[in-house]
Amino acid sequence: MASPPIALRLSVGITGHRDLATRYRTYYSQLRATLGAALAELAQIAEIVARERSGSVAKLQLRMVSPLAEGADRLAAIEASRLGYRLHVPMPFAQAEYERDFDAASRAEFRALLEQARADEGVVALDGRREDAERGYRAVGQYVLDQSICCLL
Repeated sequence: MASPPIALRLSVGITGHRDLATRYRTYYSQLRATLGAALAELAQIAEIVARERSGSVAKLQLRMVSPLAEGADRLAAIEASRLGYRLHVPMPFAQAEYERDFDAASRAEFRALLEQARADEGVVALDGRREDAERGYRAVGQYVLDQSICCLL
């Protein structure tokens, strides 16, 4: 008798440079394509593992854990979302405080991704304070690590 299909969640966390597009301007499109290819390959590997263990995949859930900061965080969230990953967003502070880090255009993009995350895997605001911002950013980075199988960029 075959084992019942298993549910599998692949959680990938991304955090990195905020000025990615500026710092790596020459290679940015290549970086984006490579990141997309890596995320797609991780999803394929997860499906193969699930099939080998049970003969079929009842449900493969792809999850991107990202604070959605400008740069690497947001690039990864956009690429992952394009590939069907669900978004899970930890923030170092309450949303209103965190949004102070972004200009108007960036804030609009952030809010759109945040709404998607609310519909997907959720949003978590950690209890960081602007007065001790470094601690908040360290905590959110640790959260990404704790919730993920890997961190890139």
